[in-house]
Amino acid sequence: MSIDRVRRVAAPTSHAAGAACGSKSANWRFQPPQTASEGGEQALQLQQLLTAAATAVARDDGWAPLSAVGSLVAKNSPSFDPRNYGFQKLGELVRRQPYMEVKEIPFGDTAPNVHLYVRLRKP
Repeated sequence: MSIDRVRRVAAPTSHAAGAACGSKSANWRFQPPQTASEGGEQALQLQQLLTAAATAVARDDGWAPLSAVGSLVAKNSPSFDPRNYGFQKLGELVRRQPYMEVKEIPFGDTAPNVHLYVRLRKP
């Protein structure tokens, strides 16, 4: 599939769409708790899932590649999706967790891409 065939579908923003959903505002979106400190069983399950995955794939220095963490999370919990927590990408979700540290390593000299590594914060 070529890039020009891929398109993004935006959520409806008209007042009619908001009324159809029963919301007062067309731009309103449910935001579940995103960190364990904000409370909620879902946030606690997220912490357990991310902690277990990061610990399992961590290297000797304690850092784990986010790609490996994401693969293990998907294997252990096939229904996991960072969009359920209000984030488009796993990296954005992990950055918001107070119990995780994130390190960015540039990939190449001029490329804007980076490799993300995560580890548990030390108490």
